Amino acid sequence: MKAAVEVKGLGDLNKALKGVDKELPKEMRLGLKAIAQRFIPDVASKVPVLTGKLSGSLKAGATAKSASVSTSVLYAGFIEFGGSVGRKKAVKRQFVQRGRYIFPEAQRQKDSIETQIVALVDTLTEKAGLT
Repeated sequence: MKAAVEVKGLGDLNKALKGVDKELPKEMRLGLKAIAQRFIPDVASKVPVLTGKLSGSLKAGATAKSASVSTSVLYAGFIEFGGSVGRKKAVKRQFVQRGRYIFPEAQRQKDSIETQIVALVDTLTEKAGLT
């Protein structure tokens, strides 16, 4: 399962940054990954813990234009959204379209995440001499 935030225009900005300094898109990716990494403890503290496997498996990722939090735990989607699983779909959990943990936490932190991304973009465009 993967929850990602893609920022419109970052692809074009990265092309411009790359024209100035080939390392700047890498710095953008690393900066976005750091923003996602700061989000993980808040999410991990909210997911239910039976074994700790789900909360311990959350990891940050990023491309030059998006940041994400993902997990390889197979049952993460069921925990986040609900539904029916198991033999003859016997295990049921009320479906919540907007999610229970990761997606609502991202919504709660939306302003903070946006502020961090804007600060990162400002830093890199200044470093590139584009401001």
